[in-house]
Amino acid sequence: MLQRAVAAAGITSPLRFPLLPAPHHHLRSARQFYFRQHPPSSAHALLPPAPGFALPTAPPFASSAAGRCRPAHSISASAASAGEFMAESAAGAAAAGAGGAGVAMEVEVKLRLPNKEAHARVAELLAASHRVTHQQENVFFDGANGELSRNRIVLRLRFYNNDAKCVVTVKGKTVMADGIGRSTEEEEDIDPTFGRACVKDPSLLQSASTPLLSSLPNRFSCPEYVCLGGFRNTRGVFEWRGNTIELDETQFAFGTQYEIECETSQPEKLKAELGVFLQEHSVPFSNSSSTKFGIFRAGKLPEY
Repeated sequence: MLQRAVAAAGITSPLRFPLLPAPHHHLRSARQFYFRQHPPSSAHALLPPAPGFALPTAPPFASSAAGRCRPAHSISASAASAGEFMAESAAGAAAAGAGGAGVAMEVEVKLRLPNKEAHARVAELLAASHRVTHQQENVFFDGANGELSRNRIVLRLRFYNNDAKCVVTVKGKTVMADGIGRSTEEEEDIDPTFGRACVKDPSLLQSASTPLLSSLPNRFSCPEYVCLGGFRNTRGVFEWRGNTIELDETQFAFGTQYEIECETSQPEKLKAELGVFLQEHSVPFSNSSSTKFGIFRAGKLPEY
């Protein structure tokens, strides 16, 4: 099935991120309809591609007032407490038909660094505990009529280190408050070649046989997909006091953001410890106010 899908997409060799051909008629119609519903902003562009590769256009969501799409990070601050968030997320997962199977709750500390110098200083301080550095390419999708965004669902394919690995992630109902992000999360690995084929031809997502991807059309009434584009991220992974620290340099078309992330079951405690560590070494930082996907869709970096 994979070979037929790849052949149907016209892929004969590994692709670089993200490549879109001149689309087939049905793909062009779906993309044109989506972009009419979600008009592009002149301020929003994608990261310039590597030589010889083309990136798809990714307009920002229409405003929530228009009743069409909302960014995944736009939940009101009143829902930011962990208890309210868990209740809302569980209800949303059940309504979507997920039934809770395979759905995890991701809780992360997210601290923004103001510049490259601060990023380099943190890398220097943690150098002795460096484990690995990943080159990531993140590509996002929505339904042709905004079905995923209406449900505050983020569908992402993440490619690692020149297609050594590809991970599908479905995130929902993300809440960012005081430098702590909470969201539901489901993940599965897929063949990177098939992942590249889906970037080129998003309709292949509908026929995917993997458990997570095959569940999405019925859960979210999503008959067609469009590719929104994406961004690149260099992630250094470090061990620090029993925690896995991720140090990110994220390249958007409109600028570069530097950030520390750490998944934890005790976010308030870890955030306080990280804050003391950074202050002791005179590293400036602030609470992250948005997810990377939210920044990508906004088309600009948040003010520091």
